[in-house]
Amino acid sequence: MAAVPRSRLILHSHTGSHHDDVRRFFARSGISGDRFLNSLASYRHPKYLGQHQRVDIALDPFPYAGGTTTCDALWMGVPVVTLAGQTAVGRAGVSLLTNIGLPELIAQFS
Repeated sequence: MAAVPRSRLILHSHTGSHHDDVRRFFARSGISGDRFLNSLASYRHPKYLGQHQRVDIALDPFPYAGGTTTCDALWMGVPVVTLAGQTAVGRAGVSLLTNIGLPELIAQFS
């Protein structure tokens, strides 16, 4: 986000202290909290799929990879970057991206 000053992060999750944690994490790098948006649309609501039109890149959740949300993003044409986890539930994104021929979107722990 520091390299792309007008970029924003949309958090698709219920509200909670984790939103504050994300803002504090980025604030330490000088990234303003107004660059974070909350998305509360239900997975079953048409607005949820429509929000993918606002997204350039989706980040697979960590440490538990997405399933439905990752498939939804890919189906809507949004590339998904995943971090290969150490457990089966942390590797769902790896499986999806490998099987659709996009292994270059899989990040590894270093």
